[in-house]
Amino acid sequence: MKKIFTILVFSLLFVGIVLSQEENFIMDRNNTEKLVSPGMLDNHMISLMNQYNISGVSAAIVKEGKIVWKSSYGLADRENLLPTNDSTSFLLYSITKTFTGIGLMQLYEDGEFLLDDAINDYLPFEVVHPDYPEDVITFRMLMTHTSGIKDNFTVINSLLTYNVDTDLELAAVLEDYLVEGGEYYGENTSFTNSRPGTYFSYSNVGAALGGFLIQCISGQDYRSYIEENIFVPCGMTNSFFRISECDEENIAMEYSYSESDYEASGIKCNPFYPAGFLRSDINDMSKYLKMLLNNGTYEETQIIDSDILNIMMTEYNHDIAPNSGLFFGYDPDNDLWGHNGGFYGVKTGMFMDKDEDWGVVVLSNGAGEPWQILFMLYQYAKDFEIFNITEIIIDDTDHDLILEQDESIGLDITIRNNSDFDFENINAQIICNNDLISFSDDNELIPFLNSGETISVPLDYQFNLGSFIEGFEEEFIIEFFCDEVLIDSTVFTLYFGNADVLLINDEEHVYRNRNMSANYFKESIIAAGRTVREYDINLFQIPSYETLLKFNSVVWFTGLDNETIHDVMKNEEQELIQNFLNNGGNLFLSSQNVSDAVCGTGFITNYLKAEQTISDYSGTLRIVGIDTVLLSQQMDFYITGGDGTNTQYSPSCISPVNGGEKLFNYYSSQNGAGVYFDGDYKLVFLPFCLSSIDNQFDRIELMLRILQFFDGYLKFETENISDDVVEIYPLPVKNNEISLYSNASFVCDIKIFEVNGRCVFESEKVCLPNMLNLNELLPGNYLIRLNFDNKVVNKKIIIAE
Repeated sequence: MKKIFTILVFSLLFVGIVLSQEENFIMDRNNTEKLVSPGMLDNHMISLMNQYNISGVSAAIVKEGKIVWKSSYGLADRENLLPTNDSTSFLLYSITKTFTGIGLMQLYEDGEFLLDDAINDYLPFEVVHPDYPEDVITFRMLMTHTSGIKDNFTVINSLLTYNVDTDLELAAVLEDYLVEGGEYYGENTSFTNSRPGTYFSYSNVGAALGGFLIQCISGQDYRSYIEENIFVPCGMTNSFFRISECDEENIAMEYSYSESDYEASGIKCNPFYPAGFLRSDINDMSKYLKMLLNNGTYEETQIIDSDILNIMMTEYNHDIAPNSGLFFGYDPDNDLWGHNGGFYGVKTGMFMDKDEDWGVVVLSNGAGEPWQILFMLYQYAKDFEIFNITEIIIDDTDHDLILEQDESIGLDITIRNNSDFDFENINAQIICNNDLISFSDDNELIPFLNSGETISVPLDYQFNLGSFIEGFEEEFIIEFFCDEVLIDSTVFTLYFGNADVLLINDEEHVYRNRNMSANYFKESIIAAGRTVREYDINLFQIPSYETLLKFNSVVWFTGLDNETIHDVMKNEEQELIQNFLNNGGNLFLSSQNVSDAVCGTGFITNYLKAEQTISDYSGTLRIVGIDTVLLSQQMDFYITGGDGTNTQYSPSCISPVNGGEKLFNYYSSQNGAGVYFDGDYKLVFLPFCLSSIDNQFDRIELMLRILQFFDGYLKFETENISDDVVEIYPLPVKNNEISLYSNASFVCDIKIFEVNGRCVFESEKVCLPNMLNLNELLPGNYLIRLNFDNKVVNKKIIIAE
């Protein structure tokens, strides 16, 4: 069994999440008709929890002021078999620091202090760095973790209490930790060796001191201040710093994981509570997140000024404190602000995109980090639509799914309501800004569409298509109105005319929109000089093999799909491919999981001409061509890193059978990484996704060779022209001139491509040797292609500044 795809998402120690509630779109898990996400979302969540040993999860997404998804999974208490629910109280750990930060900045907004004031001017005891006693420590340093205050976890852990509240006072513990002579003080353990303000050192004690400063400045106990100024105005009724205030039957137990078993570590408390010991549930955190996304305002009540909130989510000094705001952190990989939290037994995360107005919060108990869960929900938050298309059925005049000139075309479009609202009298208007496309009626009425339901009768649009010469792709928009108010819109594209290549997009994975695997295939096909029609098999009805035969070549790919979660290469898809190949089709199948899904079947051995030898290859992810095979000779590339999708998590090894031939090996091994077949039909089968190849030029080169093989240009009995025949210099290209030298005279056609596949230079019947002037090209990386009677030389060139 293959492992699920993993990515290291965060480079930051602290980041966070929050959510809100008003006109909420809420998922009801007790009603299976109200599943907001595709079914894969639940499957992925459960799979990731199992993989990373997470006992329970509560999670939510807020978008445009509404909860568009919320759910709970697993067990809050394994001993008592108590399931996690939206009222389960989780320890937030370091997300607590954002509350401390908001509290401090409320006092800043009131003019009680300035960020560069010395904290000692507001404390009843002095905090002095022992190595730099003359240097002041400021509020800004404290809130960006550059104060020089250091965490001594021997002390912090010794002060933990289990299942009861601490009886130690925040002020006394801080003084004992930070002032010379105190019980917990140490010159080398309470402070770093760096001058205040010059070095980032994440500090829980420093955050706790920030909480104590709230107490000192406001004259109010820290906990009561946060309750009065954040919890109450945000409607947060289940958020507490004391264990005794929580519902003891609905607290998430904190778990470690060892030797295939969860071990309860007790419900923790600590006197440094402003740094990490707030407990809350997903309902309250949703409200908090809504406030943050709404620029500091919750239901007409301003919690904090929007400009001050923006200051908190602005990097202070990248050289000193990269990715650090004021008790908020920045995730540069995903361009999000927030905070995460984690210690023994609990892991949490809260992140938001204020520009796009969405945020995600995940609360979990167990050993594993929830980054994969967060990352998955980011993708769903970005792509969420109130109404989305689940299927499009095309009815063209000759029923071949090729939309040709002068045809009358019908579209039956199925729509789903993902929100928590029931809608009536929805006017669905379709728009296409192309004069060749004329609708007989561009409006359809949906009488009602309840929450979580799909319309019983598809929308029916009819249009006539005018005359055209070349194929083209066009965008369609459906806008949904209720009482003449635009509620939502959704977009899809159709291809008109025929194309050289049919690209079957068979990727179901929840990350598909982020990986954009189809674009890598399309760019490579276009760079190979072919036209391409993308066909999303998950959206459109499955085509017939007669439709496939109308294309010179079919390229079929699956992406991150895992056979334990997705139905990779369903039976009806296998049957379609079998019929297509039986009729002499040309197929390039690129998938890291197809061999797992069809292993041991007649489909893989009789049609894909392969058998799987290793399901999860653990060696170097480097692919090397076979010297004696023109289709792959002199090819050498990685399927990870570079400018590829970096989505290769468990490639298979395959060997040829029944007339198939080996195409690639994994580096320094005889483990097969590809099979081709040249018989009654032509086939290339790769157990990895072309989009994962680390270099655009190698993707283009491989696609070019495969399509030439399909077209009969690349004959295995014919010797191809070697790259050594033509010498290109100087490299990098200087002064925009490039020399093409050959020992013999040749006539060739020349094309130069950008890395995105766009042809930027073209010249026919060029005699070699020759010199080209490239004044029109900007500095950068290019691919030059020389075509000699259908024999091709490709070389990478760089044009210098």
